[in-house]
Amino acid sequence: MHGGSAATLNEAQVLETLREEFFPAGVLSAAAARALIAQYAPHGRVATRSGIETLTRVIEMANDTPALLPAFLVGQLCAAVIAGEGPALGRRPHFSRVLDAEDIALLRRVLEAGTGASGMPVSRAEAEALFDLHDATAGGANDPGFDELFYRAVASHLLAASGHETPPRRAALASETPLPRAPLDPEQAAWLAERIMRDGRATTAELMLLALIGEECDVPDRSVRKFIDFAA
Repeated sequence: MHGGSAATLNEAQVLETLREEFFPAGVLSAAAARALIAQYAPHGRVATRSGIETLTRVIEMANDTPALLPAFLVGQLCAAVIAGEGPALGRRPHFSRVLDAEDIALLRRVLEAGTGASGMPVSRAEAEALFDLHDATAGGANDPGFDELFYRAVASHLLAASGHETPPRRAALASETPLPRAPLDPEQAAWLAERIMRDGRATTAELMLLALIGEECDVPDRSVRKFIDFAA
C-alpha cells in the first residue's frame, strides 16, 4: 500500500474509533468534548499538528458540537500565533502575532463546522476566543481575510443574542451573505464595548462591530461613544 494511502487509512480509522467512542449518534456532548480535550491536550496544549487536525475533523463530522471545543481550538491557534510556532501552525515558518492565509483557512473550518448541522450562531465562548485572537494580532500584517471573518462571526453572535434573526452559521460567515443591520440589546452592547476597550483602541473590524450598537444604546464610557460616533 502506498505510504500516503496508509496514512489516510490510519487517519480514517482513528476518526471512526473516536466517533464510535465519543459521538456514536452524531451528537458530541459537553462531557465527551472535555474528555477529547483531556485526551489530546492533557496539559492544556495539543502536542501535534495531527492532533489539531483530528479535533477539527471531529467538529466537522459531528452533527452537534458544544461550543467549548471550537472555542478551545481557536485558543490553540491563538497561543501558537503569539509564539510564532506550535502544532496549530504546522512546521512552516511563521511570524509571531500575524495571521496568514493558512491560519485563516483553519479558523474558517473550525467556525463553519461550529455547532454542527444545526447551523446555530457563533457562541459567546467562541466570540471571546476570537477577540483574544484578534487582540493578539491587532498590530500585525494579518491576511486580509481575517477582518471580515472576525466581524461576521462576532456580529452573528451579537445579533442572534440580541434576538434578531440571522442566517445559519455557514451562510453568516460567507462574504456573499448580507448580515442584518440591527441594534444590539444593552447587554450585548455592553459586552462588546468592554471587549473593545480592553486594549483601549478600535481596529477596522471592531469599528464595523461598533456600528451595530447605534445611537440609542446607553454606553457610559465616553471613549467607546467616540468610537461609535466615528463608526457611524
